[in-house]
Amino acid sequence: MLDVDTTELLERDEQLAGLVAALSDVAGRRSGLLVLVHGEAGIGKTALVRQFCAQMAGSVGVLWATCDALFTPRPLGPLLDIARVTDGELRKRVEAGGQPYDVARALMDELDRSSPSVVVVEDLHWADEATLDVLRLCARRVDSVPALLVGTYRDDCLGRSHPLRSMLGELPSGLSRRQELARLSGDAVARLAGTSPLDPGELYERTGGNPFYVTEVLAAGGGRIPPTVRDAVLARAAGLSGAARDVLEAVAVVPQRTEVWLLEALVQRALDGLDECLESGMLRGEADGVAFRHELARLAIEESLTPHRAVVLHRRALAALAEPAIGSPDLARLAHHAEVAGDTDAVLRYAPLAAEHAATVGAHREALHQYERALRFAAGLAAGQRARLLERLADEGFLTDMREEGLAALDEALAIHRDAGDLLRAGDVLRLRARTKGDMGRTAEARVDVREATEILERLPPGIELARTYAEVSCLTMQADDAEETIAWGQKAIALADRLGGDTDTLAHALNTIGTVELGRGTWEERRSSSEASSSRAVPASSDTLQRGTSTYAPRCPGSAGIRIWNATRTRESSTARNTASRRGRNGCSRIRPTSSLPSGCGIRPPRPRARSSTPRRARWRRSTPPGSRGRWSERDAGTPTTGIPSIGLRRSLVRSTISSTSLR
Repeated sequence: MLDVDTTELLERDEQLAGLVAALSDVAGRRSGLLVLVHGEAGIGKTALVRQFCAQMAGSVGVLWATCDALFTPRPLGPLLDIARVTDGELRKRVEAGGQPYDVARALMDELDRSSPSVVVVEDLHWADEATLDVLRLCARRVDSVPALLVGTYRDDCLGRSHPLRSMLGELPSGLSRRQELARLSGDAVARLAGTSPLDPGELYERTGGNPFYVTEVLAAGGGRIPPTVRDAVLARAAGLSGAARDVLEAVAVVPQRTEVWLLEALVQRALDGLDECLESGMLRGEADGVAFRHELARLAIEESLTPHRAVVLHRRALAALAEPAIGSPDLARLAHHAEVAGDTDAVLRYAPLAAEHAATVGAHREALHQYERALRFAAGLAAGQRARLLERLADEGFLTDMREEGLAALDEALAIHRDAGDLLRAGDVLRLRARTKGDMGRTAEARVDVREATEILERLPPGIELARTYAEVSCLTMQADDAEETIAWGQKAIALADRLGGDTDTLAHALNTIGTVELGRGTWEERRSSSEASSSRAVPASSDTLQRGTSTYAPRCPGSAGIRIWNATRTRESSTARNTASRRGRNGCSRIRPTSSLPSGCGIRPPRPRARSSTPRRARWRRSTPPGSRGRWSERDAGTPTTGIPSIGLRRSLVRSTISSTSLR
């Protein structure tokens, strides 16, 4: 049952009426809506939504979830809160680490069975990428269920690259509404102050009309106005007994909600002080635990702890969460407490596992941050283990458009492998570095890296690393607008991959590159025919895994042979692929637009005819030996660079974003 603050909400009648009207529309039309309530921290978003739900109590079902304020959020954390209430298929999907589209489908099915219902997800600015993907999918189909989705977020902490920005920009306008909460006026602050001895004018000036600041300062009672909210919160806590303050400190080190069993593990006789905390209004009770009424209050208490006290509490939390009384261990929470406790062994145990789990469900930004966390504690690791973490971080950086961070990690990993004399890993990291530099537009440097990678790997027994390097050479050669060389290197990659058992990453990359080149030749029908012929020649009949399904993106580039094996290699949801592709516009995406001369939905502009030139192209590669044999290249550096295939960046992103992080290594 929701804990509702009975304090009168001032200057919020319009927003409250907007929520009531939205629910009325949902009930009348049996067609869902999404309402986003936003404003600065402490503006009263939670209070407004709780008041609305209290008014609607008895007439609708309410599902409530909150995103975690962890350094690195739990993947699908808020959906787990909802799943614990609904149980059934949704809980199975979330607890099993299901893909966002599976979780979204289960949630929509659950909402379709109840009429009408309200689903609240608080603090979307802290949401992990997997949760945002689920909400993005649900928002696009919300009109198919009788439900009102309500999301709250802080709009004063969203930078241009914040993941939530992307989701907000993609929301369908006809199915979503927004409610912005403004600061209180001076008159409203004076009404809140009432008979308080505090001067209303000074109170308004010091708080800026922020409702949380105002109420917390007033709750601190009499005397001079504290200069900050931190002082107000600490003054309020100081009036509690020692047992109650111990409880506050324990709850403060656990972001969001502290389960009762966890609280008992953190503090002796925790229940003795818990009632006092609840009665004072510092904490509020929830279904399976307690939490601060305001996140800012939690932060104020947490920051007031002495270093020794903080470490002791985090160590206790780490030990308790490793063997939870209910459910399975939460890797993200364990990594968080291990870091704050300064437990190196625990960080190196849990952070990589948390990263792998995050990547599995599509939360790649969270995975990258977990690898960064592990590397901060990796000074004592063996060089090879540290290099492995660096390579995994680079993979996630590639998928989240944090390529500079990924490139720095690859540079360090390469130095480690060279010092150790590990030619195989050094060659593969050079290939990864070439891939990253190529997508950053640093093609000349990428060619140097991939050339060195090929020379190193060709001295070793043929392996999948060499096949992937050949595919990278093919792709970089295509950017030099050399179709014959592109196809030759692509076929080399395919032949070696097939001989080694059919690596899907290599085949997808090489076939995609060859198909793109074939697409640029002849008439449209000839291009399609040529591309399909390329695919049928390259994919052996016995490779059943490569022959299944058709591409989600086939309408975008129907001539691309590599796209034909999309479904066979897909390990991440299509929405993540679209997000990844959209973040890579500078490598070609921005140049793609529909044209009337090509089939509807293709989105590929045919190359413009241009006069032949005797001037050699810049960085056009020539092998000194024919395809299939080992050889070196010469590089001719003259003339003006040309780009014959403007859509390469998109197709590379679409294919690569579907490959599992392990296959990219």
